[in-house]
Amino acid sequence: MADLGSVPNYLCVDSIERSLWIPGVRQFRRLDRLHLEIAHIEGADRFSWLGNSAFQSKAPTSMVGYGASFRGDFADNRALVFKNDWTKISYAGRVTIEGRPALRYEYDVHRGALAVRNADQSGFAAARGAFWIDPETLDVLHIDIEAYDIPASLAIRSIVDSTMYWPVLVGGRRVLLARRSEFLLTEADGTMKRNTSMFSNCREYSAESTVTFGSSPGTLVSPPTME
Repeated sequence: MADLGSVPNYLCVDSIERSLWIPGVRQFRRLDRLHLEIAHIEGADRFSWLGNSAFQSKAPTSMVGYGASFRGDFADNRALVFKNDWTKISYAGRVTIEGRPALRYEYDVHRGALAVRNADQSGFAAARGAFWIDPETLDVLHIDIEAYDIPASLAIRSIVDSTMYWPVLVGGRRVLLARRSEFLLTEADGTMKRNTSMFSNCREYSAESTVTFGSSPGTLVSPPTME
């Protein structure tokens, strides 16, 4: 919790590949790939299209206008587990993850602390899952999240998310940031939406201001970066 509270403002590039599985089809079909910049400023996440400095609090789904997402792939899932007063944590033993020793813990947040959005519908669900800790450095290696008590109005059968972390130098400081995450949402009819995110080019976030006199040109906004 102390580490999360002292993380400097930072910025990363998030490349999200979004895929769809329709019942009766044997594989995921890629829909698109989004390239965003995500800024973690004063403990909150802000999003922008790549190359556009106009950050906003909207999740990527809201920015694009369709798809599924939840606020957590970047940093909020650590806050959900470690800074939530309703989280219950239990030790589950020593394991090996990606060829290295780790301590496994299981947790449950029975209150609706997970914000979920599916198309134009949104709501809150409870969450449970597990996380893995390096026994020497106490770094968080991996967090899995499973939603439950999902509002019926969302027409969602299940939600799972898996995020891996690694140490990054930001502003001369060593901080733990997301390296890769996979979000999978299954709708009531069996349709599955998958978002796979890769985070790169993480650096300290800083803002500059310029004072000018006289008329100023209009603001140019870059179009969405999609493939």
